[in-house]
Amino acid sequence: MSSWGPECPNYACGRLGCPSIMRDVGDPQVKRRTRDVTARGVRMRVLEAGNSGQAPMILIHDFLSSHLAFDDVIDALALRFHIIAPDLPGFGDSAKPPPTRHDYGVEAFAESIADLVAAYGLG
Repeated sequence: MSSWGPECPNYACGRLGCPSIMRDVGDPQVKRRTRDVTARGVRMRVLEAGNSGQAPMILIHDFLSSHLAFDDVIDALALRFHIIAPDLPGFGDSAKPPPTRHDYGVEAFAESIADLVAAYGLG
């Protein structure tokens, strides 16, 4: 049995997996904002939450999804992290160029994330 969780003396321990981190889901103090970032020549819509002075956490959705896959946890995570949740090219509110102009493979998505990291000055 784990020594941390809702009954943890450090109730807000913040460890991923600790159920106590979920207590503030939907916190009205968390401000969400969107911005567009160009990655590999394609506009990506990015949702941000939390303070940019906090440690960054990039949430990457899977195929056939968008940043909305993380909607239930973004506010809770934003209490401790600067959340950066992009819609990969072709998904969500990002641009959807034709396959003749943009490769929709895993390598292209990885390059898009590398461009995103560079745009935020994270690496």
